[in-house]
Amino acid sequence: FLTSMLMACSLRAFAGHANLAGMCDLLIAVQGSAMGLAGPPLVEAAMGVKLTPEEIGPAAAHVQSGVVDLLADDDAHAVALARQYLAYFGPDALPGPAPDAAPLRAMVPENPRRAYDVRKVVAHLADVGSVLEIKPAYGKSVVTALVRFEGRTVGVVANQPMHLAGALDSAASVKAARFVQ
Repeated sequence: FLTSMLMACSLRAFAGHANLAGMCDLLIAVQGSAMGLAGPPLVEAAMGVKLTPEEIGPAAAHVQSGVVDLLADDDAHAVALARQYLAYFGPDALPGPAPDAAPLRAMVPENPRRAYDVRKVVAHLADVGSVLEIKPAYGKSVVTALVRFEGRTVGVVANQPMHLAGALDSAASVKAARFVQ
C-alpha cells in the first residue's frame, strides 16, 4: 500500500523500480541517488557509452524536472519527510503555535506591481513549523504546500510573484494540477 503512495529513493533505481516512481503520490529522493528507465548496462549496449548511474539519472535532474517531489539530505531525513507527509492525512493535530501575524502587514505590498515572497506569507499564516512545500525547485511561479491551520490540514496553491511575476508557465500548471489531484 505505501509503495503505491510513497517511495523513497536512497540509492539507485533503474528499470522496474523506476517505473514504480510514476505510480507514487509522493517521491522522495536522497542526495546522491540516481534513477532511470535504462541502467548503465542497457545504455552501454545501446549507445556504446559507459556511464555511471549518477550520470544517467542524478536526483538533482529529477528535482529540476519535477519527477522528485522532495529531496532529502540522507536516509534519516527521507524518513522524517515521509512521516511528516503522512501525518497530514491522519486526524487533525492539536493546534500548533500561532505565527506572529504582525509582519503580514508589511509582507504584501499595497502596490500590485511590487513582488513579495508568498512562502513567507504562507509561513506567517500557518501553524509554526507546519509547512511542507512540495516540489519547491520545479514550477517556481507557484508554491504548493501542505500546512496546518489551528491543527487542521490544508493544501495551499499560491502564485509566487518572485518568479515570472507569478505567471503560470507550463511547469507551474503541471505542478499545481498534480498537487490538487
